[in-house]
Amino acid sequence: MLDSIKFHVDLYLSLIAQHIKSKMQYRADFIIGAFSIIVINAVSIVSIWIVFQNVDDIKGWSFAELVFIYSFYLVASSPSQILCENLWTMSSKLVDGSFIKYYTKPVNMLFYYLSETVDLKGLGLLGFGFFGLSYASNEIGIAWSPLNVVALVFLLISASLIIASFMILTSASSFWTRYSFGLMTLSERLKDFSKYPVSILGKPLSVLFSTLLPLAFSAYYPSAYFIRGDEYSFALLLTPIIGVAFFLIAYYIWNLGAQYYEGTGA
Repeated sequence: MLDSIKFHVDLYLSLIAQHIKSKMQYRADFIIGAFSIIVINAVSIVSIWIVFQNVDDIKGWSFAELVFIYSFYLVASSPSQILCENLWTMSSKLVDGSFIKYYTKPVNMLFYYLSETVDLKGLGLLGFGFFGLSYASNEIGIAWSPLNVVALVFLLISASLIIASFMILTSASSFWTRYSFGLMTLSERLKDFSKYPVSILGKPLSVLFSTLLPLAFSAYYPSAYFIRGDEYSFALLLTPIIGVAFFLIAYYIWNLGAQYYEGTGA
């Protein structure tokens, strides 16, 4: 077990190192891309700030609290941005038949597929997210004790699993439909709701994002634990459970689709 993990980690680092070297030949593209991501999210936060020039709070949530939730999501989603970029190309590879090469290597297929590329622009998302968390924490007055830091890391990893699982699950639809771009785009739009408290979205969406599509656990509930305390302590238990369970479901369906695929003649 440990030997297998070490083998995959070493292989992944080797493949990613080669990819990063090739990407660094186009540093301007990386800088522009990272800057663009920062600007897009900065504009969104400024939009929220403009709203708060006319109101003191939105259903009990202050500007700093909304920034904390928004920034938590940015940090939690950055691993998917960096590591899962290749999922967006699945449809084209399935249609042109080039996906068949992933069946020929003695390594986990999903691992092999994801290790082909990284999106370094996601580092801009990660940095901006941590900046937002730092600003909001200071404004709210969150005390970062060692226990809170451990809880933050734990919940960020769990939330990242939920977000990555959505990408894996929606991309898997292309095994049957051959075109998952529309569903993945819809998934991205739905994930945008994760940046805000579900309590301001209305009861139907609040229930949906807390149960069938547990996006509220990718930012809102974990963030609320740090902001509101024991009232949301259930997030410490449910977020990792949902993260692991959702990932296992997505992984199973992705592998099921891979067994279904028979090449361009399917």
